[in-house]
Amino acid sequence: MRRPKLPWVDELIVPHEAPCVSIYMPLVRANPPAAENPRLFRELVDKARQVLASGYPERVVRPLLEKVNSVVADEGFWTGPRDGIALFASPDYLRVIDLPAQLDARVDVADSFHVRPLVRMMQAADRRYHVIALTLKHVDLY
Repeated sequence: MRRPKLPWVDELIVPHEAPCVSIYMPLVRANPPAAENPRLFRELVDKARQVLASGYPERVVRPLLEKVNSVVADEGFWTGPRDGIALFASPDYLRVIDLPAQLDARVDVADSFHVRPLVRMMQAADRRYHVIALTLKHVDLY
């Protein structure tokens, strides 16, 4: 039985302009602990800045981090029925995915996005077996 495809799957695996920043962040829903969400996000962005600065020129790093920070400009960003977010940014791409489960906080900077935690989360979400078929230009989830 073929499952409906998630819209972000194909977008994430196609080649993107490097550097590709992947940020996974658990969210706390209740206040006052939810006030920690912006602090953790800043820490993760700072970690990304450090990694980017060690391998890329400032003219690449600054606009990319501005793009990352733009997603939290709206105060309503931190509210909603989700337990985490996954943020993917590159010079030519930006996507935030709401997660129905918490994942460990992590930052990856590479030539492609780090999607393994998303695949694992999808596999564990409903305790069913999934097969992901990858080609250079297409992804199917069964």
